[in-house]
Amino acid sequence: ALLAGNVQSWNFNSAESSLIFFHDGELDSTNPSGGSPNFITRRGGALVNPLIRPDLNYAFFTEDNKIKALELDTRDRQNEYDLYDGTDIKKFSLDDSGKILTVLDGETLKTITIR
Repeated sequence: ALLAGNVQSWNFNSAESSLIFFHDGELDSTNPSGGSPNFITRRGGALVNPLIRPDLNYAFFTEDNKIKALELDTRDRQNEYDLYDGTDIKKFSLDDSGKILTVLDGETLKTITIR
């Protein structure tokens, strides 16, 4: 079955068994074994390298050369934080503890403690 059309970016997290995808301005997640997509947020611009961490209750992504953290709880206004403001972010990763952010910004590899 088709989950969504016009998918611009996606990320499968095998450890969490979740698929995150950005389509038509919307960031959603789903469990590939079944169920419909769960809405996370709607954005005007493109999101790159989305990463969902249910254990931290946050989604992480790059938008406009900034790495952002967005609260997954959609019951009220979602908290959003800019974690890093870069110039040419190629990719990023978050360690298992959720405390160390590693960023490839241009040709420079940076490690940042975020919590």
